Amino acid sequence: MELSIGDYVLTGGELPSMVVTDSVVRLIDGVIDEGSHLNDSFNDDKLDYPTYTKPREYEGMKVPDVLLSGDHKKIDEWRKEESTKRTKERRPDLIKKLVLIRSTLKGNISIEKLRGYTLNPKNNAKRTDVISVKNLRIIEESFSENIARKNIERKVQKLLILIMKVLDTEDPDDDFLVLDEADRIKSLLMNEYVKVLGEDYRKNIIKKIDYIVNEFNNKRRYVYEEVVEKTGKSR
Repeated sequence: MELSIGDYVLTGGELPSMVVTDSVVRLIDGVIDEGSHLNDSFNDDKLDYPTYTKPREYEGMKVPDVLLSGDHKKIDEWRKEESTKRTKERRPDLIKKLVLIRSTLKGNISIEKLRGYTLNPKNNAKRTDVISVKNLRIIEESFSENIARKNIERKVQKLLILIMKVLDTEDPDDDFLVLDEADRIKSLLMNEYVKVLGEDYRKNIIKKIDYIVNEFNNKRRYVYEEVVEKTGKSR
């Protein structure tokens, strides 16, 4: 199993191992007070509220009066409000996720009607410690777009590889393989991916595909002209 603790590179695995160990061990009963991790960040899909310590004032920074009031109800309300405020400022994606989950649980939103990018994983992993997934729907828009772009770019690369193979042959019937694949990718862009990928991106990819196909036709036309010139037979 592979775990990532962030988008950066370290010189070894010792520090990531310590981070994972610490984040897991603290959840074991008896390691820390149970109430401590119940209010942790991400426990309720929100960031933790600000925590203050002594002294009450330090270099112009003061502990909020409400925390010194002794009114536990007001303190609890303040903590919830600050937790939501901090999450909106630093991790708005968590708020969006929380609203989506709550709306779905209340029946306001149907899972089947959620917009997103749906795919069917190949499940060809040879390992036994992974879960087989038959259908996956990605709801986060930025992630959906990123996955869809990578998928389209992979298909364009395969089209280029197919073109290189066909250019090594003289059979005109192979040309249809290239043209059909190009049309298939363009169809995906105009139908399946229309709600995921932006219009500008789709137009640019279609323009690129048209350019590739045009260059391919020009090269094939040159090959056929050479064949006709050598053999005198029209293809």
